[in-house]
Amino acid sequence: MKRTTIIILNKFKFSSMRTIYILLITTLFSHNVHAQKLEDYIGLNLQLNHYISKGKDKYFMPVNPSFEILYKKSLKDKVFLLSGINYSFSIWKHNATFSTKFRRLAHELSIPMLIEKPLGERTSITFGGYAGWLVKGKEENLNKNTTNWIDITSYTNYDESSKFTCDLYISTKIFSGSLISFSPFIKYKLTDNWMEEVRAKTYFGLNVKYMTGIKN
Repeated sequence: MKRTTIIILNKFKFSSMRTIYILLITTLFSHNVHAQKLEDYIGLNLQLNHYISKGKDKYFMPVNPSFEILYKKSLKDKVFLLSGINYSFSIWKHNATFSTKFRRLAHELSIPMLIEKPLGERTSITFGGYAGWLVKGKEENLNKNTTNWIDITSYTNYDESSKFTCDLYISTKIFSGSLISFSPFIKYKLTDNWMEEVRAKTYFGLNVKYMTGIKN
């Protein structure tokens, strides 16, 4: 019964995220039909992620970086659609004893689909989702008998675990210069991959974004 419930919940989460992506893509094409000569943007975004760990004496590095390449499409009524590709790297650590330590490293790729709505001249709100994949994960151990980290990934359930991840996202731009902007964000994981064993569903961080205009 428990296994059936989990399968149903996972299907619901995936269906919800798929619906969000379909709505965003439909919005893009429906606006293109009536598009005017609007300015689009392309740029880079540095995301400084702060993950919350599960359990005592277990923690992530204070800042886990993500790097994004984004394309920002102008729609009518001062609304923008953003998409691109995101690469993130995170490190989780567990000090089991004074001389025994564990850590997990995760390399993840994801595709954002976001809607941005300006709230003023220099502020805006952005919301949407990220669908991603755990490209590579590793768990390592260090103890009193070793001087280097030893790969123990094969002793975990890495091969059997899901690699798919799906996040809801919302951010608010608090400062915007001519090219660079800063915006704190919150993400919530509808579903997570192998790292679900060690990280909480909710996390937050800061975007440092550089965008430049492209004339249509």
